[in-house]
Amino acid sequence: AQACANTLAKQIELHAEQASFAMAPDGLALEPGDIVTLNGRNLRIVQVSHGSQIAFETLLAGEAEAPLVVVGEAASSSGPMVGAEPHVVILDAPPLPGAEDDLRPIGFAFADPWIGPVIFFAGPDASALSERGRIDRPCVMGSLTGSLYPHVSGRWQETSIEVRVSIPDLSSRTEAAVLNGANVALVETEAGWEMIQYQQAELLDVDTYRLSGLLRGQQGSDEAMLAGAGPGSAVVCLAGAECRLDVADWERGLELVWRVGRESLVGGAGWTGSYLHQQLAGLPWSPVHLTATESGGDIVLWWVRRARKGGDSWDAGEPANEWPEAYRLRLSGGVSPREWDVAGASALYSASDQTTDFPGGGTALVEVAQLAANGQPGGWAAR
Repeated sequence: AQACANTLAKQIELHAEQASFAMAPDGLALEPGDIVTLNGRNLRIVQVSHGSQIAFETLLAGEAEAPLVVVGEAASSSGPMVGAEPHVVILDAPPLPGAEDDLRPIGFAFADPWIGPVIFFAGPDASALSERGRIDRPCVMGSLTGSLYPHVSGRWQETSIEVRVSIPDLSSRTEAAVLNGANVALVETEAGWEMIQYQQAELLDVDTYRLSGLLRGQQGSDEAMLAGAGPGSAVVCLAGAECRLDVADWERGLELVWRVGRESLVGGAGWTGSYLHQQLAGLPWSPVHLTATESGGDIVLWWVRRARKGGDSWDAGEPANEWPEAYRLRLSGGVSPREWDVAGASALYSASDQTTDFPGGGTALVEVAQLAANGQPGGWAAR
């Protein structure tokens, strides 16, 4: 009984001395129960809170009964891990085949050595972060070693590109496999991310491939394709390691703070940044076959809509993914720009409007885009 009383008295004495400290969000992984030495005192961690920094609540530990970690010293192989800073890409990708209704961003991460699993945290500010996704194995990421020039979509391109990747894990596939969704990569351009596919992947060096048999501007990424990309532009490959990140519909258009790294890390450097998600995958694709014909002085414009999903059937026309069906037209080159909306896939540019815009004659640039249900225009077709 006397021994129990002495132990209880000692615990009360120790609990009377509390301490709090915080460290950067990546580095040593500590958890409740660990004992650390800080400023010469042994402290037992009793609570861990995650945010822009990781906060620790501790009690004076007295003589350590658990393995001792001295904050600031290198950890042993059996102790807390020190992680490398991951290379991270969060992107607003074109709609993926078969998952056109999933409008969430896609996260990619790579580190050497791999520190996984890598956790994506996000929130309105650094004090209100919540987990949005995790990656268990490194992603295939890299960059162009040369230029990717503008081309046309829907046709095989026999030229090639060279890419340097983090993991030499690319392979060639048959034409049928590619047409069924294999070998997908995303290339960053000034106009967004272009989705490409490739048939042949030839290993040139330990980390460099030549990709050929290309399909460009896939899944409505025509505008990005027309922008092209220069050497050093980012490339990510859809190889199954990437993950969708949970961004709610109401967070669309909000700039969120992101932290990416190990779940319980302090003392090192992780990835932090901001990202604004616009759900671009949900926007209508640009129309095609924009045509202008003259009729009694008026100009009749008409075009064909494209379907963001369900448009590959040979038995029916393109489904109306957006309802009501509406389009926005822009006309430039005249006295002043003209813009108007129409309810169907045609429009009339009257003779009187032509006289107003071009009193001395001239050439106009006409652009048309289908409107989403929220009124936001999708991709633009031009003539």
